[in-house]
Amino acid sequence: MDSVHQKLEELEKRVKTLEKKVLPTKDELYFEAEKLARQYKGDISPSLLQRKLAIGYARAARLFESVTTGLRTVA
Repeated sequence: MDSVHQKLEELEKRVKTLEKKVLPTKDELYFEAEKLARQYKGDISPSLLQRKLAIGYARAARLFESVTTGLRTVA
């Protein structure tokens, strides 16, 4: 049982390491913001993210930048 917990902890550490390398931002709301961008077909703004995610404008602007950059590179 202990080895299972140790392996699980090791996998969680690996996932966190990979997330840091792969994710365009460390913000936990990135995927929610990305989902909104897809829902609104890319026609989003920082203020829309601010309202829909109930966050401050500065954070919304950072998410907006990350999401729109990500959408441009994927598209």
